[in-house]
Amino acid sequence: MPRVILLAALAIAAPDRAWMFVIDGLRDSEGIAAGTENLPWLVGTMATRGTLVTGLQNRDSTQTDGAHRGALSGRRQPHGGLPWYDGRQLERALTPTVFEVIGRDRDLSLDGGYVDGNTVFMDSQGRSLYPGMARFGAREFPTEEDSTLNDVAMVELAVRRIADFDPTVILLNLHEADKNGHSARWDGYVASVANEDDLVRELAGSVIGDNDLVFVFADHGRHLDDRWPGHTDTCSGCRTSFLLAWGPGVAEGVVVDGGWELEDIAPTVAWLMGAELPHARGRPIAPLLASAPSAPADSASLVDPELVTGPDGTIHRFAVRLRDATSGAGILHDSSDDGGRNWTAGPDLPLGAGITPEELRAVATETGLRVAWRAYDEALGTWTIVSTEGSDAGWATPTVADADVFQTTLASLVDGPDGGVHGWWWSEVIGIADAPADFVHVVDGVSTLVTGPGTFHLPAEVELLSTGDDIVGSFAAIPAEDYFYANDNRDIWVLNEGATHTPQFVRVSDDDDFSYWPDLAQGADGTLHLAWSSRQGANPGEGGWLLAYATSTDGGDTWTAPAYFATDSEAWRPTLLTHADGVSVAWVEVSAGVHRLQVAQVEGGQLGSVTTVAQDEWVIDRLAAVPVDGGFLLGWGQGRATLDHRLATARIAPTGAPLDAVPPDPEPPCGCEG
Repeated sequence: MPRVILLAALAIAAPDRAWMFVIDGLRDSEGIAAGTENLPWLVGTMATRGTLVTGLQNRDSTQTDGAHRGALSGRRQPHGGLPWYDGRQLERALTPTVFEVIGRDRDLSLDGGYVDGNTVFMDSQGRSLYPGMARFGAREFPTEEDSTLNDVAMVELAVRRIADFDPTVILLNLHEADKNGHSARWDGYVASVANEDDLVRELAGSVIGDNDLVFVFADHGRHLDDRWPGHTDTCSGCRTSFLLAWGPGVAEGVVVDGGWELEDIAPTVAWLMGAELPHARGRPIAPLLASAPSAPADSASLVDPELVTGPDGTIHRFAVRLRDATSGAGILHDSSDDGGRNWTAGPDLPLGAGITPEELRAVATETGLRVAWRAYDEALGTWTIVSTEGSDAGWATPTVADADVFQTTLASLVDGPDGGVHGWWWSEVIGIADAPADFVHVVDGVSTLVTGPGTFHLPAEVELLSTGDDIVGSFAAIPAEDYFYANDNRDIWVLNEGATHTPQFVRVSDDDDFSYWPDLAQGADGTLHLAWSSRQGANPGEGGWLLAYATSTDGGDTWTAPAYFATDSEAWRPTLLTHADGVSVAWVEVSAGVHRLQVAQVEGGQLGSVTTVAQDEWVIDRLAAVPVDGGFLLGWGQGRATLDHRLATARIAPTGAPLDAVPPDPEPPCGCEG
């Protein structure tokens, strides 16, 4: 029986099932652009019965594992450039997949989802490492034996498995075209595309029901030049994809030409299935929907806040304004001259057409502010690092510090002891999955490539701190000895820039856990404090996220052994708050679907009493903090629904208690004579 739930704000019958077919490695020129030549049934028949999205962009990892994680979670994941060897369990998405949110909303077990394909890359795609999702997701069936099958044999096997437990959300990766492409077998590559078209047609006539939703898309393409057997590049042949959808809630006979990306697939599937995906940064593809959602208000499209105190004491808040069906992305700027109690809107920061910003960083200079961000440039087809200077009075035209940044690079800024604004970010060699860990160092707009020591790979979450004498940075990276055959962990590292800007690297953690989101702070006595989240256990149903903590009294050259803080439930994304009495830590804790923003002081290397600053049944994400009035102004994002992302702040004391005490009610007059 069809499930009747709330769908697109209307009480209509939701699809019984959602099917997703990925034609792996199909370049646009041999796919949609070729018309009915290689996809005769999909283009010739089904395009008129549903919606065809051409020019769908893969803006992240143009390879199978990373592209799927973005498409299935609606958010770019920090696992793009990994080798294909075993050990991908901890490379799962860090935010929920579409399988998990639909399974949670429909109260389904792991049997509610199914992921398969004739490639081992599907073995970690159905479930994330997000707290509280262990009961949901998908069965992941690919095995080494499955990866040797051709498309027909793999689909026959998958159909038998699906019949055993009747999943609701299904993804099948058809990998034969990609394999032929890598082998430079052009005829086999083209023939495989036509065979995959025929396979989807046969399934539509047999196991796909009349009330089922179907999505067919490509995860990436291939090079446009004589390197065509490969991919993992920024060229349009690798970046350009497509999507064809039909079924309940999908508009019929519609062609959408550009303007959407791979990360929009999961929010669209979730929307049509009546589920919310508030963790996503992608948006439901409005032209594809027969009943399209209204564009959210500007105040409901804000994510990833950044706080900084200007040279005059004014607090400035920046945030990414997500794009919608009618307008592009932007960067919000507002300010407060009363410690965050009230905010005055300022002009959005300048962005060119076709620019998508992410990962904001801001720093105060002697005369104003400098803001940097990572931006996808449609014209270049790649990520760039850009920055601008300004204040409430206005902002300069952004300048490009690096125009060839690939995949998951993050920018960070700090005002250095030499008076210059410093930034560090990772630079990957385009097209090389096992690239060396090189950094780009920029001072006041002048960039220098710094070759890493070869001891780690894929550094991410770079955060910088000026200690007064040096610049110290923290990041998460895979140890070199684990990269190829056990790339399922991350450790925490620290760099010391030094006077010559030649960084020295120190490994702080050394274990099998997945360590991420490091945050650095300096205490009043000069001690460096470092906190991060540590995931113990490779599978979503085991282990969990703990807070980890270490200190250094020699400027970051040596660190104490990590201490692990046990909290009531899984905890992540810590932010350190240093003050006159020591250090406090703020973090996000998830329990029974409720997100809590927690704060506690660190006392004797352990957590003191915990204060709940805020709690919400939806998502609390990306913490930021600045000192105010002897305490702190905390800022965070709240994802209340797929199309409802808002900013929140709280003024707190170091203990987490409200900074602004509520005055007592005045005593009533006694009515007696004086």
